[in-house]
Amino acid sequence: MVDTDKVHPASGDRRHDQRRRTRLRSGKVVDADNRFIVECQIRERSREGAGLLLVRPATIPDRVGLFDDAELKIKTAEIIWRQALEVGIRFTAELDSDEIKESDLAALSGKFYAVGK
Repeated sequence: MVDTDKVHPASGDRRHDQRRRTRLRSGKVVDADNRFIVECQIRERSREGAGLLLVRPATIPDRVGLFDDAELKIKTAEIIWRQALEVGIRFTAELDSDEIKESDLAALSGKFYAVGK
């Protein structure tokens, strides 16, 4: 797990690229196998990362994928900081894959996500 005392907006901003607030943009945090973990709101975003607000408490690994409901794409990321339901991520484009199964994208892009058997 990532230490919550690392970089956090309240303790000093170390971003290389300025983040912009987004308009109620929703997304889903997924694991390395593109399995759903938790829904989130993408509160701010830059080319290098994003600030997320989780809809509920969840155990999240250090490396995740962010499915953007508007773009219908998954971007790989690493957790930089955590505080309660807020999470800061840095995108790791070198790990992005163009080979995401259509079935994974279809399942994630639905309004309500349900785990299949």
